[in-house]
Amino acid sequence: MLTEPPLLIIEILSPDDSYWDTQERARDYSEMGVGTVWIIDPKARTGRMCSGSEWTEARRLVVAGTSLYVELDEIFSQIHAQS
Repeated sequence: MLTEPPLLIIEILSPDDSYWDTQERARDYSEMGVGTVWIIDPKARTGRMCSGSEWTEARRLVVAGTSLYVELDEIFSQIHAQS
């Protein structure tokens, strides 16, 4: 059982999801106290991050105040190389 909200939640879109639908869930996470939400769209190879109420599209997703980050171009290039 969680007693504190997680630092980060990562949502990876399925073919039936949209950024907009997922942003609705992200608002719920924010209300629960989650500090950062990342939404990754593998089909479009894009990502968005939210800290607070502001969404930013980025190639490098970060967790503010920490050393945590993901370089989307690097991850997507590795996935492409393996397929």
